[in-house]
Amino acid sequence: MNINRIRRAKGLTQVQLAELMNVTQPTISRLERGDEGTTLGQYKSCAIALSVTVSDLFGDSQSILELRLLETFRKVPVSKRSQVLSLLELASALAGERNQ
Repeated sequence: MNINRIRRAKGLTQVQLAELMNVTQPTISRLERGDEGTTLGQYKSCAIALSVTVSDLFGDSQSILELRLLETFRKVPVSKRSQVLSLLELASALAGERNQ
């Protein structure tokens, strides 16, 4: 579960996230623990409030930097994403050359 890490990376308290989701703070605590009583709808609401996908809540842990990169990339218009990806790949290749 990545909810706690994502919430903290966004600078939110459990109370603030609860307000965004229109639920109580104990509900956020249960979501972060992955308690049995939580519903898919609650996870969807949480993902929306955190501006991530439901997969991000359950996927492999990402660093804060990776999370910010992914969030930024998702804001790029779909028509421009291939160009942005090409720039990132070029930057990665250049960084690799410098480290050799």
